[in-house]
Amino acid sequence: MASQMYGYFIKVICDLINFNIMDEGIPKIVERKQEPVVFPEDLRAQVASFYRNTFKEDLEDGFCTEKKLEDKLQGEESFYTRILTAIAEARSANPSKKIVVLFDIDETIVRGIINEDDGVTNIFRPSAFSLFARIKEGGAEIGFLTSRAELKTQLSEGLKDMQGVVNESYLFSSRDVYITLEEEKAIEDLLPKELEYRFRQGDFDKIKVLNSLIADESNKDKIFIPVDDFIYPGLYPYGVALEDNEKFLI
Repeated sequence: MASQMYGYFIKVICDLINFNIMDEGIPKIVERKQEPVVFPEDLRAQVASFYRNTFKEDLEDGFCTEKKLEDKLQGEESFYTRILTAIAEARSANPSKKIVVLFDIDETIVRGIINEDDGVTNIFRPSAFSLFARIKEGGAEIGFLTSRAELKTQLSEGLKDMQGVVNESYLFSSRDVYITLEEEKAIEDLLPKELEYRFRQGDFDKIKVLNSLIADESNKDKIFIPVDDFIYPGLYPYGVALEDNEKFLI
C-alpha cells in the first residue's frame, strides 16, 4: 500500500509540475509568453502615495531613497499585471474551466505587523483590492493557499476586509501538512538545478496540498493558479512565483 501511494505521488508530481525535459535530461521550467496588461494610472498614484507615506520617516532620516520608492512602485505594477496576465492565459487555453486564484497571505497580499497588544495588524498591499476586483469582474474565483491556520476565523477578524472577496470553498492551509522524506526527495529529484537549494519547507508543503487538489476528480473543471512569495508556483502552468521586488515587504 505504501509503495502504491508513493508511486501515485511520483505520477502526480510528474504530471502536474510544468517541466520541459530537454535532450540532456535536465528539467527546465517552461517559460510562458506574457501579454501586456495595463496598470491603471489612478492606481499608480495611489500606490506611489501609499509607499511615500509608509516610508515618510525613513525618507526624512535618510534611510530610504527615491530609488527604493520607485522600485516598490515597479514591483507593485509587476505583481498586478503578472497575475492578470496569468489568468488571461489560463482562460484562453481553458475556456470551459473555472479559474481559481489561490493567494498566499503573508508577504504576498498582507504584511502582518505586531501591535502594542502583541496582536497582529494586517496591512494590505496597496494594489490588492483593485486586483481582487479585476479578478472577480473577469469571472475568476479567489481563495487562499497559505501556512496560516483557522482561515474562516481570520476572515471574520484580521482579514475581515476580504469577506465577500474570497470564496470560502477555496480556503486551504498547509499548516498541518506532513510530507515524508521520501515525498520530499521525489520532488527534489525533479527540480531544475537552479532551484535545487532554494526550496523551503513551505514549498514542499504547498506542493502536496496543490497536487492533492488538482488530482481530485471534483476539481477537473478547474484551473488553480497559485500566487506566492515562495518559488513553487513557477513549477505549475500559470503559477505566479513573486520576484523579490514584487513581495510585499514594508
